[in-house]
Amino acid sequence: MRLSFVSLPSILTKMKVTIIGSGNVASWMAYILNKNAVSVNQVYGRNPATAAQVAALCHAEPVSCLADLRPDSDYYIFSLKDDAYGEVLSAMPFTMPCAVHTAGSLPQSVLEGCARHYGVMYPFQTISKTADFEQLKVPLCIEGKDEESLRLIRHLACQLSSQVNEMDGGQRAVLHVAAVFACNFSNALYDMAYQLLTSAGIDWQVMLPLLQQTIDKTASMTPKEAQTGPAVRNDKSIMEKHLQRLPSEEMRQVYKMLSDYIIKRK
Repeated sequence: MRLSFVSLPSILTKMKVTIIGSGNVASWMAYILNKNAVSVNQVYGRNPATAAQVAALCHAEPVSCLADLRPDSDYYIFSLKDDAYGEVLSAMPFTMPCAVHTAGSLPQSVLEGCARHYGVMYPFQTISKTADFEQLKVPLCIEGKDEESLRLIRHLACQLSSQVNEMDGGQRAVLHVAAVFACNFSNALYDMAYQLLTSAGIDWQVMLPLLQQTIDKTASMTPKEAQTGPAVRNDKSIMEKHLQRLPSEEMRQVYKMLSDYIIKRK
């Protein structure tokens, strides 16, 4: 993996972009492209209302029929559910000059035959339409089918993010599953903690400084080095008391499994 930090250029090369999709990632891209004075021609969405909402972020034309897409954009950004790519790509009415998809788990080859240049521009961030796009930091992981494709995709990525990472499909797949552990699974554990706190009448806000400190520590040490708690000390007495406090067998199984993992890692 090659990591590069790039400054967004103050004067952008004139380019035109079409966004295929109208979900969370498409909304962020529409907002940032517009902010950085990149022209967005059209936004496609199967639902006309959501297509119009995203198009409004970048003063683009909303379309809800693929046949209405124009072939005069330089880039076509696909931001779809993984299982929608086959149907949408097979219905594209022309060969695109340069196309990227934004999926973490799909190979770039899904775009083969649909564009002269193609690749991936994966935003490594959890994004929702309600987020403050102005403050959101979104690293981009890019891949291209060849050097020219990669050059074109890098140029587009630099209009969206100041942190652009070149990464092949295997690395991106590892990054995607690592994100599930670090983000999705940890959020499920936050939910368990939330249930415990609210059942005892404790405000969730009391947990936030601890969570922030846990994140901050990993900036200067490995997660293994930062590990604390009864499992890393193998304090069986405390762990047994915790198990007795848990309200469900499901939570007890999660507690035991993670405690065993921490003990073994030590």
